[in-house]
Amino acid sequence: MRSAICEHKKENPTISQKDMQAWVQQKFDLTISQSTISNTLKRASEYLSNEMKNSDVKRHKSKKYLDLEKVLYERFLEKQDKVNMSGEIIQGKAKELLQKMYGETNPEFSFSSGWLECFKARYRIKSYRHFGESGSVIMENIENALPGIRSKLVQFQLKDIYNMNETELFYRLEADHSLATKQLEGRKKDKERITVVCCNGDGSDKVPLWVIDFVSWFDKRINGKKVLLIVDNCPTHPKVVEGLRNVELFFLPPNTTSKIQQCNAGIIRVFKAHYRRRFYSSILQGLEVEAPNPEKINILNAINFANMTCVRKMCN
Repeated sequence: MRSAICEHKKENPTISQKDMQAWVQQKFDLTISQSTISNTLKRASEYLSNEMKNSDVKRHKSKKYLDLEKVLYERFLEKQDKVNMSGEIIQGKAKELLQKMYGETNPEFSFSSGWLECFKARYRIKSYRHFGESGSVIMENIENALPGIRSKLVQFQLKDIYNMNETELFYRLEADHSLATKQLEGRKKDKERITVVCCNGDGSDKVPLWVIDFVSWFDKRINGKKVLLIVDNCPTHPKVVEGLRNVELFFLPPNTTSKIQQCNAGIIRVFKAHYRRRFYSSILQGLEVEAPNPEKINILNAINFANMTCVRKMCN
């Protein structure tokens, strides 16, 4: 491929490196940087020599299996949303396709780690983390449920519609990444957690969730008006709470909260981001005054951080 780049430049001496990138993309279906083009052209005499061409024959064996790679990539696209894909899975599937498509097992072409990295680079395959629960959502169920949800919400003013959701806030947990000038050693993670967020539709009321029997306590707190409390279908949530006078419970359909529950639609993420900022600032201040274990905050500290976050950031 480098020889071909040098040949093309030799035949078209006025072509720019940017145009060379486009030519490589079109000819080899591969995206490379301008610096790669530049470094290749600097060694043009080496790549165009007969010795280099003869010694580089083995490197081009992969061209024989371009059709295989295209089929492999199509299979990858079909399955990536359904199973966690690894390099070993890709290599195994490539060997399987080699047998099915060509009826052979080439001992000289073993789909090595080097081939795997080139394959991932050609098709822009990278490692990503799974976030949230959106993959479990059936959009048809949401579309069917929305008319009923809207008809219920229009019966209340925005300020009288509350949404409660568990945040699973790990209030002492520090992130596993940080800016530094060297590789940092990890420490034992503190995964003690609390539940925090409940607020109304216009952000004028933020409710603490430190109470165990929250719904009954909330019904007494609301005394004097009728409000709607939206909750998810978690099995631990009681479907009927006796003696409620001011609160009407409304349960969202199963497996829909990641798309339509208000707290899940950004509020919790923003809340946690600002909470972490206050938590890390507190640790830094503690280190500056040489306080022992400044990261070991207590529940009261966490409540204060949460309250300041809610008032100033989350619901503005």
